[in-house]
Amino acid sequence: AGRGLELFFDLEKGPTNFADSAWMAFRDEKFILNCEFESDIQFDEVIISSMIHTDPYLFPPSTISIYGGQKKDKLKLLNSTKPVLPSERQEQHFKYYHVDINPANYIYIKIVVEPLQEIPIWHPGTGESAWFFVDEVVFKSNQ
Repeated sequence: AGRGLELFFDLEKGPTNFADSAWMAFRDEKFILNCEFESDIQFDEVIISSMIHTDPYLFPPSTISIYGGQKKDKLKLLNSTKPVLPSERQEQHFKYYHVDINPANYIYIKIVVEPLQEIPIWHPGTGESAWFFVDEVVFKSNQ
């Protein structure tokens, strides 16, 4: 379960021990993060910090989608990506997913990450659901 929402924005990288409360894990449910800012912010990239370790079923997600807008009930899809899945066993390592969006002013952002629902055939857990671990979310402006 992690330490709650503050862990996504504490600017502290989670340790290599994925059982630590600095990580939040998702398997059968999507990771959905709704953000509301006090005023317009402008950024052009969302970075999601994760961990990969195929032996204990920690895989990249199947999709990452970013929605945004000025009104909570009128969010538009800003970008979506399908991370590349490993084609063989991978040792534990940190992974950062960079999702570019068109620079604009946003008050509301919604991030939806769908964990991989079927582990690839090369893995002993083929067909089972994978874990998606997250410890940080960063809104970055390259301006």
